[in-house]
Amino acid sequence: MGVLDDVRKWLNDVPLWKELGTIPDRTAALEKKVAALEEQLNGKYPADICLKCGSRSMRARSSFGPNAKGMMTQMWQCQDAACNFHEERLIKPK
Repeated sequence: MGVLDDVRKWLNDVPLWKELGTIPDRTAALEKKVAALEEQLNGKYPADICLKCGSRSMRARSSFGPNAKGMMTQMWQCQDAACNFHEERLIKPK
């Protein structure tokens, strides 16, 4: 068994070998995080980021158009009560 012990000691000195041992835990944590993010989406359109306060609470209120140039006008509002930022966006419909 001396040779096996020598190989184990040698492997424990290799940095990559130590990192390989952490992969299962890191993979499980990433899978859990992805599942939580997918649950948040849950078939709904995710909110956009507010340019004023930075929270992910910007929602489209209304949409008009298309105008003479074929552009749609969308009215957006931050749902954060402390911010309440309004924005008008011109978009080209798909």
